[in-house]
Amino acid sequence: AEEAIQYYTVERKIPPARLTLGVPFYGFDFTPPARYIDFSEIIDGNPINAYRDSTGMRYYNGIPTIVKKAVLAKKTLGGLMIWELACDTRGDLSLLRALDQTLKAGDCEVKSFYRDTDGDGFTDGDEVKNGYNPAGPGKL
Repeated sequence: AEEAIQYYTVERKIPPARLTLGVPFYGFDFTPPARYIDFSEIIDGNPINAYRDSTGMRYYNGIPTIVKKAVLAKKTLGGLMIWELACDTRGDLSLLRALDQTLKAGDCEVKSFYRDTDGDGFTDGDEVKNGYNPAGPGKL
């Protein structure tokens, strides 16, 4: 994304405020026969895949990459474009939810994304109790 932004703003001289960064809510599954795959299908059955960018022969943008792209667009461009919203999942692991939280964070540095089912702004600890902590070992 950074190379494309550089190309269009420097080489093509397009003002950054006139550009939007597209983010995919789908991936590619190269297991024969190769096909597009919804993000919701990628994480179905293994929610930890939401925090990765690939699993097996499936390649996609997980939550951390989507958050990084949102921060990049927020700092340097006119906005974001999603393709395709219908491919997202619902609930805590929604890519749209990650974008929303990132954009609403203002100038705060977004270092991680976590479940916040009670809406208090802090992790609920459910992931840690269940043996999974997206922030990393020993962190909340």
